Amino acid sequence: MTIYVARPIEGIGLNGNEYLLGEDNKAMKFKTRKEAKEFLKSHNYPLDDVMFEEEEEE
Repeated sequence: MTIYVARPIEGIGLNGNEYLLGEDNKAMKFKTRKEAKEFLKSHNYPLDDVMFEEEEEE
């Protein structure tokens, strides 16, 4: 399973989501929600406005 960190564009759900990007300008992938939360906390990013999207691996 892959976890992505997202939030609504401009805080409005109808606008779609924007994703946490890495240095390669691609969406960052995490193995678990815990790993994603730890990354966000270590970078002082508030957790209250993000969501975690799960993607099943094939």
